[in-house]
Amino acid sequence: MKKPLLTAPLPHGESYPRDAPRIPQWGPQSALAAAMLLTATALWFLPGAIPAPLALPVVSTLLLLAAMLLAAVAWRRPGHDPRKPNYWDVSGMLTLAGIGAALLSEPETVLPLLEGHWPAEKIRN
Repeated sequence: MKKPLLTAPLPHGESYPRDAPRIPQWGPQSALAAAMLLTATALWFLPGAIPAPLALPVVSTLLLLAAMLLAAVAWRRPGHDPRKPNYWDVSGMLTLAGIGAALLSEPETVLPLLEGHWPAEKIRN
């Protein structure tokens, strides 16, 4: 006769067997690696594709967008092990990096773009 597995109730009503093997979750680490790869790729290719003064603002925007995406993923996945990195942690790291890139960029170079006109002579200098 087969021995029944012990089950533990979860907050949303389902249960999982306690004896089931736990699969390691590499989602947050993979997301951080993908975001850093995206940043490195952007820093490598952007200076040739756009004017140099816009490189850091574009990287900042990419990092903040990635942080917002991961915050949405973290919000949809409640319950996490606080001893391991999770999507909230990765989102916070990307937010900090995005704000740092924004602080290092020059606002005078981005303001004309936001106003709707971009003088070419200002970029070339």
